[in-house]
Amino acid sequence: MEHVSRISTGLVGQFKFENSNQSCCLRCRSEYHFTKFYDPRTRERVESWTPCGCEVLDYMQERQQEAKAKKMQRHLKSFNENSLVNEKIKDATFSNFITTDESFREVARSVRRYVSEWLPGNVLLYGSYGTGKSHLAISATKLAINNGHTALFISVPKLFSKIKETYNRDSKITEDGLIGLINSVELLVLDDIGAESGREAWCQDKLFLILDGRQGKRTIYTTNLDAEMLEEKIGGRNYDRMVDDLKRYSMVGASHRRKEKLVW
Repeated sequence: MEHVSRISTGLVGQFKFENSNQSCCLRCRSEYHFTKFYDPRTRERVESWTPCGCEVLDYMQERQQEAKAKKMQRHLKSFNENSLVNEKIKDATFSNFITTDESFREVARSVRRYVSEWLPGNVLLYGSYGTGKSHLAISATKLAINNGHTALFISVPKLFSKIKETYNRDSKITEDGLIGLINSVELLVLDDIGAESGREAWCQDKLFLILDGRQGKRTIYTTNLDAEMLEEKIGGRNYDRMVDDLKRYSMVGASHRRKEKLVW
């Protein structure tokens, strides 16, 4: 912005004004100035810059981005409410994670740090049933949202059922729209990957569309399968994309549902 120090006065109706500090926008070369006037109705002094077209355009783009973000949040809320999150863990948070295993507490701290500090890369929580993997994963989703990021938690077996629903003639969302939404979020949780059943080739193809679209974005995976079994289940090309820039955490142990619980 180029400034020119000038002062001019005038009268428009009952408004006496004073223009000063005339400027030129370096983007559109429009001239505008800083205006001061007294409002005869309120007897208050008003000061403001006369905006150029660029400032109006910037303002409109900001409002459009806000509207787009609100629309995405509505889609995500609707998506999360459509049975893709197990009812038993909908209220899970880091503060109510329960375990007697110190190594699991350390995993919880690491996952929380991953989201809080918005660390790069992906995370895999591997271990036995009932050790709290899904609990930590949905806790991470909630924390990311609370910190202003877009995040989505998906049970992979339920995801494939949801994709199949898009094939119905009366479906309100297409398969491309569904996968596009999944790949657009800043943090995605794929819970229980490898537990899906059905046509293996079809499942692998749909999973590839997601994993390939998530390259460079943050994703958290949970699974009960070891590396060899998981690769066999989801296929080599999917496994290669999944393990790229991946931090693995083991949660192998006795199910927390079968023993006395202590608050972490």
